[in-house]
Amino acid sequence: TYKAGRGNANCESCPAHSDSPVGSSIVTKCTCNAGFSGLEWGTCTACIIGTYKAGTGAAACNKCPANSNSPEQSTTSTACTCDAGYIGPAGGSCTMCESSKFKAMT
Repeated sequence: TYKAGRGNANCESCPAHSDSPVGSSIVTKCTCNAGFSGLEWGTCTACIIGTYKAGTGAAACNKCPANSNSPEQSTTSTACTCDAGYIGPAGGSCTMCESSKFKAMT
């Protein structure tokens, strides 16, 4: 929340999916939450499937490593898990399953 003017008026809410530091006096202090991106104090949109954003602010969402995906609004790289037919650590490099092996979707 923030409060722009003096007096007994209540604090205003930041736009959806954003927050501001304690004692904020202007809407431009509202920044997008982790898992969301957008302009400072503007509309914050969810990171799409296959992306994530760990920090707050206007930064763009990061793409998952090749051959991996994450759910919408992901907040960590470990939300990126390897696609079917690939194996590797969450948030890490994914390699194809070796011959005579497979990995189905989970």
